[in-house]
Amino acid sequence: MITTPLFALKLPIDSCRSNTLDEGLDQEPRRGGVPPSSLVVCPARTRAGTPCRYGCVEGRTRVSGLPKHDFSVGRTLLSVLQGCACTAFSTVPCGRPAVVSASAQVALRGTTRTQVGLWLALAMLAMFTLSRPAWGVAEADKIKRLGGGRYLVSLLEVRPATGLSALRLSGPANLGGHIVVAVGSPDSVRIEINKIVRVESEETAVKFMQDIKVTPRQVGGGVLNLDVVTPANAPWEGSEWGITLDLTITVPPRWDVEIDARYFEYDLRGPFRDVRITTQHGRAKLQDVSRRVDVRGEYTGVELADVKGEINVATTYANVDVRGAVSDPDHPVRLENSYGPISVSELVGSVVAQTEYAPIRLDRVSLVGMPTRLSGENVSVDADIAEFGNAKLEIQTSHSPVKVNVPSRLSARLNLSVGTGGTIRTRGLTIQTHENLLGNGRLEGVCGAGEGVIDIDVSGPSVIELRGK
Repeated sequence: MITTPLFALKLPIDSCRSNTLDEGLDQEPRRGGVPPSSLVVCPARTRAGTPCRYGCVEGRTRVSGLPKHDFSVGRTLLSVLQGCACTAFSTVPCGRPAVVSASAQVALRGTTRTQVGLWLALAMLAMFTLSRPAWGVAEADKIKRLGGGRYLVSLLEVRPATGLSALRLSGPANLGGHIVVAVGSPDSVRIEINKIVRVESEETAVKFMQDIKVTPRQVGGGVLNLDVVTPANAPWEGSEWGITLDLTITVPPRWDVEIDARYFEYDLRGPFRDVRITTQHGRAKLQDVSRRVDVRGEYTGVELADVKGEINVATTYANVDVRGAVSDPDHPVRLENSYGPISVSELVGSVVAQTEYAPIRLDRVSLVGMPTRLSGENVSVDADIAEFGNAKLEIQTSHSPVKVNVPSRLSARLNLSVGTGGTIRTRGLTIQTHENLLGNGRLEGVCGAGEGVIDIDVSGPSVIELRGK
């Protein structure tokens, strides 16, 4: 809490002509007959009609009623100086002037502007010395102890959504946390900020929190930019201290969302139109996107649910899980991974999936439109096809088993091959083939009218199993 010390000051009455605190500093006197030597003895942001008390004794000042949240050091000092020119003791409603007493005018008469500046500087120094440092009053006053050396500050901003249709968020490389973007009122944007730090003292916690700047700003094209900025060489880098930023952003339905921030985990719950995410070392969960999804990351797990349109995912060393996707007729769902598994369930359309040394699994998918391709080195494949139609399925891998379940009424041409020592097994299907196209790790034939195509190639000894259900 900011405390106000006592001062022995002599000021000319002209120095007190700023007669309002709730409208800003150094303003001209209000119109309407208020004399230049009058003051509005009302702290900033105090409700109209609230009594405000100032006590003055010929330049020796005692001031009460200052709200601790609303004053920087400069504003508090100006309030003290103006208090020196008020009546000996008064209680007036906020927004009403208190006329300077004659005794105060006599005591303050004759002081030069140079002396005013000198006394002002001394008063500033005294306030820094005798009162608590005003290092981020908002941060300091709202900080909460969580235990275990952890501190929390929560901030909230609500702004109108008029003229806006997209959110663009960027973050630094030396900060992590959680970002939630959800859908709410069509008329407003709500931004909830939680800064959590684990340090040895409250003073350090406040300093760290001040180093994290979250700034919303409206730019062209109906875009709301949310910039998260930290120092280039933040004090927590390379230390054992922990710092986390959690953002919960609520926007109107069917917005576009673009986020570029490393080391964050994402949870986006639509409906949205377009979503683009760039990240590292986290997890991205997206739900209900209607037109386009693009996720680029490293060591980033990706979960997509109920997404439609043009869908692209590229990551490494993590799981990719897609459920309930509907691909664009001209663009298959593209999933690229390295050393991480890929799982697709309840898809309608087509998919191109590639990984290495990890499995690819399709569950209850309906393949239509563009070709579906599953590939990678040492990639095992387990595909359950609910509907095949006239689709094309291509699988290419090495030294790993491939198992495909298809409808028993399959209508497709088959071209299956496996390396020396491998085995091809079929069950539950009627396949028309020729003797010279069967055996030696190879099977070519036709099921039904042969409308679709299934092409499986496994290099090296392994097992291909094709089963009708």
